[in-house]
Amino acid sequence: MKLLKPLLLATLVLWTCVGYGQIDKIKKASHSHSSSGRGTSGDNGRSGNNSAFALWAFWQAGKGMILWQMYQLNQKDTIPSIISLEVMPQVGIQPPDNYWLLPRIRGNWGLFSMDFRYNFLMEDDALEGKIKSLGTFDWQIVQLNFVNTRPVTVRAGFGTMIENFGDHNAYFEWTLGGDLRLKEGKLGGGLEYRATESHFGIMPRREINARVEYQLFQWHRLKGYGTLGGIFQRYYSDINVWGMQTGFIFRLQ
Repeated sequence: MKLLKPLLLATLVLWTCVGYGQIDKIKKASHSHSSSGRGTSGDNGRSGNNSAFALWAFWQAGKGMILWQMYQLNQKDTIPSIISLEVMPQVGIQPPDNYWLLPRIRGNWGLFSMDFRYNFLMEDDALEGKIKSLGTFDWQIVQLNFVNTRPVTVRAGFGTMIENFGDHNAYFEWTLGGDLRLKEGKLGGGLEYRATESHFGIMPRREINARVEYQLFQWHRLKGYGTLGGIFQRYYSDINVWGMQTGFIFRLQ
């Protein structure tokens, strides 16, 4: 108990030091990298055998994914989450002056998922007396649920992150994450890693977020959960933003 007050005070001081001025830093880093060259690549030759092999490999992969998808959809009666729609309004805070709005929606259909999130970060700038903000559109165009059982889902996917500020830069983003469901789905959680890349060798954002969830209600096929977790984001290899997040998940399955 004697160490509790100094520990809490040190934590508050740390939050205050790292939580100031991130919005301006992120915008400046984004602008400085928006014209960092125009990478080009190409090889106009050697297309014959390579193209034939690529077509064969694509055809074989397509057949395998169709069979995998059919197998997963046949498990719908025992694994209801295989076909589901999730709406996830989330908010976050990094004391003393950073806040998140993280509305998100995900559709699941057997092997495939699609996920869209708006990442809106706000900062209360006491020195200038105004609220600063920035946002990104995070669209996972395709995610593959390569593990899809009743208690566990593990997925990987790719898509794009578009900065809704400055030069509106767009970057490739991939994800790896999973969900855990216990006690007939009444208790669960999730863990996710996001990595944003560009062909300039830039790392616009890294993120890891985690949550626990508890079922609050069920109405026919709709379930509602309360969530609590944490989020850490690192922008342009230099600017850290992190804090607690909470909200709800509405899952129709």
